[in-house]
Amino acid sequence: MKILSPERGGQKYPLHGYKVSVNRNFHMSDNFCPMRILVTGSGGYIGAHLIQELMQNNYEILALSGRAPTKFSRLNQIGIRGIPGDTRNQDFLEKVFSDFKPSVVVHLAGLKSPEESNSKNELYFNNNHKSLENVFNLAKQNNVKAFINASSSAVYGDLDSSSIKETDTGNPSSNYGRIKKFGEEFLSHNNPGSINVCSLRLFNVIGSSSPSLKESAKFHLVPATVTRIKSGLPPIVYGWDLPTTDGTAIRDYVHIKDVTHVINRLVEILIESVDFSQRNLILNVGSGHGTSVLKVVQLIQEFLGSDFAVEKRPARSGDPISV
Repeated sequence: MKILSPERGGQKYPLHGYKVSVNRNFHMSDNFCPMRILVTGSGGYIGAHLIQELMQNNYEILALSGRAPTKFSRLNQIGIRGIPGDTRNQDFLEKVFSDFKPSVVVHLAGLKSPEESNSKNELYFNNNHKSLENVFNLAKQNNVKAFINASSSAVYGDLDSSSIKETDTGNPSSNYGRIKKFGEEFLSHNNPGSINVCSLRLFNVIGSSSPSLKESAKFHLVPATVTRIKSGLPPIVYGWDLPTTDGTAIRDYVHIKDVTHVINRLVEILIESVDFSQRNLILNVGSGHGTSVLKVVQLIQEFLGSDFAVEKRPARSGDPISV
C-alpha cells in the first residue's frame, strides 16, 4: 500500500510548501503504477473514514483538508498526514493537480448544516459550490478518469425516504439542499464526455469505526444527544407536531462504513468501466428505512441508562419532515 503524506524535505510531489513522501509496505515492480486518488475534505467525519477504507487497497492517496485542528487529528489517528488547503483557492488546486496527477477525485469538502445555510447562503454557495466548480474544472483539464461528488438527500426536501428514487423530482427545503442540487446539475451540464461522474445523495450518516473518528458536529442528532446526556442535560428534539406517527421527523440513517464501502467500490467500477454511455450517475446511499428522531433519542437514552424527559423545541429552519 502506498500512502502519501506531507513531509518537509522529501523529494516526490512538491505541494504548497510541503514535500510529499511515499511509505511502502509492499514490493512494487518498476512498471507498476498504482491508482492515484485525491480526496478533498479528507479530515472530516466521512473523509477520514473513507481514507481509512481506501488505505486497504494499493492506492496512492492525497488527503486535502481544511486547517481546523480537529480535521488533522482524525487523519493523525489513522496514520496519514493531510495537506492543508482551501479548495476555493485556484492556484493551490492547480499545483495539487499538476504535481499529483490523480486518476480519481473524491470531492467531500464543504459545509453541511441545512439550518445554518438558510441564514448564510453566500457562505454556503462559496464553500460548497465554488469549490466543486474549481475541483471539477481542474479534473477536466488534467484528464481525471473518475469524479465522485458527495451530494445529499437534502435535494429531495420532504419525501418518504423508504420510497425515494433517484429520478424523483425533489423540492429542497434548505439552501444547503438547493446548492447540492445545483452542483449535480453543474456536473451534468459541464461533463465533456471524458470523465465518469457520480453524485452520491448521502442520507443521514451515523456511526464510527472508532471513537477518535466519530462525528462531532453539534447539529447532528446522535453526537448532540450523547453530549447533552453525558453533560447531565436532557436531550433535545426539534419538531413535535409533524404529520408522522409520533409527531417527530423521520430520517433514513446509514452507517458510515456502508457509505465508505460504496465509495470504495465505485472507484473500482468507474475506473474499470468500458461502457461510457452513462457518464453522469446519481445514486442514493441510505438504508431505505425511516426511523423517527424521537425513537433514535429513546434508543440512545436506553443505551446510556438515561431517563431524562426530552426537551421539546420548535422545528428548525430547513429541516424536512421526512428524508
